[in-house]
Amino acid sequence: MFSAWPIAIGIALMILPILPMGWLVANKWTQTAKSFVIVSACASMYCLIVGVSLAFGWQDPSSDATSEQLVNGATSQRGTLTIIIISLWPYLLTGVAGYIAYYILPDALKSAFRDR
Repeated sequence: MFSAWPIAIGIALMILPILPMGWLVANKWTQTAKSFVIVSACASMYCLIVGVSLAFGWQDPSSDATSEQLVNGATSQRGTLTIIIISLWPYLLTGVAGYIAYYILPDALKSAFRDR
């Protein structure tokens, strides 16, 4: 089973290194850009594996709750949003990791590893 801290660190390492890529490549910090892309790619693959594993082996904590308990928990907007996020967590994690790995990382890899 995967604990919360490695998943949170994986999400941060998946998203945060990609943000300064344009600046790093424009200012010729290619070694740092390459390192950031590699870290983000590894974290993205980790999050993708965790998301798929959770989707198949994870039991939704609200599945044992009665309808009355769910209604009481969803009386506020924050409670409703929390229940939706908890129910869809493995799919959201898989989707975000897959999106970053398929759409964002190839462009970052091309720009970081391009010969100048």
